[in-house]
Amino acid sequence: MVLADVVFPVGLEPYILTVFLPWAGLVALLAEVVVYSVWYGPSGRLTLFVILSNVVSSCVGVGLAYIIPTPVTEARLPEYIAWCVAFLLSVAIEYWFLVLVMGRGKLRRLLLAVTTANVVSYLAFIAMALLTPWLVKHLTK
Repeated sequence: MVLADVVFPVGLEPYILTVFLPWAGLVALLAEVVVYSVWYGPSGRLTLFVILSNVVSSCVGVGLAYIIPTPVTEARLPEYIAWCVAFLLSVAIEYWFLVLVMGRGKLRRLLLAVTTANVVSYLAFIAMALLTPWLVKHLTK
């Protein structure tokens, strides 16, 4: 994929976009924290662990994106696959991270909570990424 005349492995797209659109990343993270707060009630400890789990997930995702070969192509399919892999990786890592730090059984229906939080988070990120050109155009007049 080419973004800003920089070529990078397709698997990095979900992670590299956060560099170019940090506000979208922050909105996505905030959306995830809000889902957990609604699900389990406000908790500074849980919020900290959710943020840490996202950092761990991103680091693992970036590392895997560099070692897993991806085709050089103009097709969009590898990008969609990269987003799906990033989502599944995020759910798996976040779930196990929260089980490890919070203890098994402490958080009810954790897998459903993690999946829901990540769906909301990814939708928020994509919405912000899609809205950015419009926002720039209309807010910088």
